Amino acid sequence: MKKYFVLAASAAVVLGSSCSNEEISEVSALPENGKKAIEISAYTPGLTRYDAAEATRKNLEEYDEVLKPNGAGFYMTAKYMANDEDETLMNNVHFYVDSTDVDGKCFVAEEEQTKLFYWPEELEGNVNFYAYYVGREFTTQPCTLNVSSGVDEPTMNINFDQNDRGNIDVMVASQSASTGNVGLDFKHVMAQVVVNVNYDAEYVGDLDANNVSFTLTSLTLTAPSSSTYNFSEDAITAAGEYTYSFLGQGVSVPISENQKIGTVMIPASDGPDGSACGIAVGYNVQIDGNEKSYSKSKTDGLKIIAGYKNIINVTLSGSKPISVSATVAAWQSGEDTPVDF
Repeated sequence: MKKYFVLAASAAVVLGSSCSNEEISEVSALPENGKKAIEISAYTPGLTRYDAAEATRKNLEEYDEVLKPNGAGFYMTAKYMANDEDETLMNNVHFYVDSTDVDGKCFVAEEEQTKLFYWPEELEGNVNFYAYYVGREFTTQPCTLNVSSGVDEPTMNINFDQNDRGNIDVMVASQSASTGNVGLDFKHVMAQVVVNVNYDAEYVGDLDANNVSFTLTSLTLTAPSSSTYNFSEDAITAAGEYTYSFLGQGVSVPISENQKIGTVMIPASDGPDGSACGIAVGYNVQIDGNEKSYSKSKTDGLKIIAGYKNIINVTLSGSKPISVSATVAAWQSGEDTPVDF
């Protein structure tokens, strides 16, 4: 039987511009000791994973191989000061949303069922809560918190194992409080990057040929490999470099129309400047049985922004230069920004 000693929470998924802000203000099965239990509400935006549909609150539920394969929950750390000492209230405690509760009440993982959490009786200022979602499909835990009460700039470093890069979405949330309900509003800290490839219909139309075909043989995106989220400034700074490959070795994709080649989650800086990236493509063009290979790249003028859906459209041509256009939007379609070779 699950124990709801720790907190009550709701998890609403924002779809487009709408959201639901239901809150639970009840904690069950608490002992009569006069202490105030900590209540937490968690809210999540639409979550997109590698080539998968946007997640719902099911990602915050407990994993089940058959019934809830996307379940992962989230992790919580809470720090505070008492008598000039740095104290820890929670240390990376694993929470799940109860799938059987319509209001989204949360419970702790089975191995942590014995833990109880109350507001500290001796407290200087507020308790600082830090939470993150990172799924469960990782080789090495990519998130490292540096959130001691004494540090000037609490941060979370995101550094992926090479086997995990491009596959994992990360969200963070934080809140400071001394009593009452602790509302956690999760935000994306990765750049979602979707790459589509098309062929230049105008180029094909100008050819005096009966049979023209395009085959994509390679596509890579060079972008940051890690990032740091600053809780105080609500800012994301990317670092490092990694080449994300969208096609496996020896794989080729016939291009007959505008089609999605893949979606990756990439660490990137936020703000209007985002992070610079480069794209390289290899492809074959066959005209009436004669085939020629091309290899082209773009290393400047292209950027991705953390917390946004970045759509990169690549148009293949033969003798003409290829073109690239980049769409950057808040997890939905936006205006095109042309980037020419």
